[in-house]
Amino acid sequence: MKRIVFISACLLMVVCCSCRKTRPREVRVIVPELNGPVCAELIREALVRSDGILRDTNNVARVVIDLEKKLVVVQYDSLRTANKNIEHDIAALGFSANDIPPNADARARLPPDCR
Repeated sequence: MKRIVFISACLLMVVCCSCRKTRPREVRVIVPELNGPVCAELIREALVRSDGILRDTNNVARVVIDLEKKLVVVQYDSLRTANKNIEHDIAALGFSANDIPPNADARARLPPDCR
C-alpha cells in the first residue's frame, strides 16, 4: 500500500512539474548599426515573425528598441527559443548582435543608413 501511495505521489509531482506552458526570459542585444527607425523596423518585423517571442494581451510582440542606446530588448519563451537564436535572427538580417557578426550578404542588401 505504501508503495502505491509513493508511486502515485511521484507521478502526480511529475505531471504537475511538467505542465509549465511558458518560461519567460529577456535578452538585451546591442546592435551597433541601429542608426534609425528604418533599421529598427527591419529588426522588429523579423523578430515578430520569430517563434517564441512573447506577446502582450493585444497580441503585440514584446520587443523594445532604444535607438539612442542601440539596444534591442526582447521578451521570449525559453521553452520555445533561446537568446542565441534571437541574436542569430538579428545577425541574419545583416546587423551585428552582441558578439555575433552580421551576415555579409544580408548586410550588403541593407539600406545605407543601416550599414
